[in-house]
Amino acid sequence: MLQVPLNLDTKTPMPVAALVAPATSFEHDLACAIILQLVEAPHIAVSPDVISKRDLTTGKVSTTVDWLQAGDPLGAMTFRGINVHKSTADYRELCEAASAILTQRGVFTKAIEMGLKIRAV
Repeated sequence: MLQVPLNLDTKTPMPVAALVAPATSFEHDLACAIILQLVEAPHIAVSPDVISKRDLTTGKVSTTVDWLQAGDPLGAMTFRGINVHKSTADYRELCEAASAILTQRGVFTKAIEMGLKIRAV
């Protein structure tokens, strides 16, 4: 059963339109999943400012800066998650809501296809 994530401030369901990301935002969504520790990707390093990816074939490193989209619901949750202690109920709730968005957007399915490990919330 698909759970619609709640707006963490108002505790109301988020509109479905807010859950659908443009096709070009997979890198953003995957980086959010990595920084929230929902996906393990040893060849991708993520900070709030930079994504660094190492090509497993060539070893070449590519970098994306200013990646976090605070206007996107998942980006806003990620930004909030960076500043919340990982052992709190607030962080678990935030990760559950982010996980629902990532599932809706197909990020976990693509990550599995890429051979990445998904962590349980």
